Amino acid sequence: MNRTHATFAAFLLCGAGAATAQNLIQNPDFESESIGAYWQLWKDGSASSAEATVTYPLNGAHAGNRYALVSVTQPADQNWKIQFQVPPDWEAMNAMTYTLTFWAKSDFGTNIHVAIQDGPDNNYAYRTGTSYGIATEWTQYTLTYTSDVQGSGALRFNLYVGESIDNYGFDDFVLLPQNTAIRNGVAKAGDALRVRQEPGSFVVSLGEKASGNWKAELVDLRGATLAAAAGRSAASLRLASPGKSGIYFIRANTPTHSWVRKVSVR
Repeated sequence: MNRTHATFAAFLLCGAGAATAQNLIQNPDFESESIGAYWQLWKDGSASSAEATVTYPLNGAHAGNRYALVSVTQPADQNWKIQFQVPPDWEAMNAMTYTLTFWAKSDFGTNIHVAIQDGPDNNYAYRTGTSYGIATEWTQYTLTYTSDVQGSGALRFNLYVGESIDNYGFDDFVLLPQNTAIRNGVAKAGDALRVRQEPGSFVVSLGEKASGNWKAELVDLRGATLAAAAGRSAASLRLASPGKSGIYFIRANTPTHSWVRKVSVR
């Protein structure tokens, strides 16, 4: 996965049928006529040959009238250099777990990367993230992450779309604290990523509500995978601990869900 360093971008979520007063995103379903005041398509200055546009068609949405159509006609040399950004004006709470859901589709089934970054106080530093192969029909995707920062704009979720030529549709974003229910059963009790540290390894499991094949990875702060394992969701997976002390991330993925947790090794 490509490393990011990126900019001021934030990507959040609002849900189709789940847009409530608790959703932390403005204009999450693109229905406002002042869309440009909320959402942005950003391109890094070094990506001079990369080309992408965003439009908001009035038909073909997952729900409602509008959706965002991001068309990448010339990819960048790194995926983070083209980002679909959302307003970052929500306040993160330390130790709060957030669940981001959104609906997406693409013409060719290529990958996007959902990144988690700091805000401007830490120069938009990349923390971690996960990639999704976007289906050719409207499909809901979910990312769960526990914050260790606090403040307005301190934590950001960004959509990196610069990897491939494709047309991506996005709709119905929802960003909620995990202890707030989401419709359609997205964030029910038991879905959480569970991590137990043992001598020389981490034991990783998912709650009983998760099903199907899944993969767990241990990644460092640069996004490099240090250990990986795959299996069925009912089984625990074991990841070897790194040889050095420091901060790492454990990421668990199914095709449409991702859970990320920060861990420390002493």
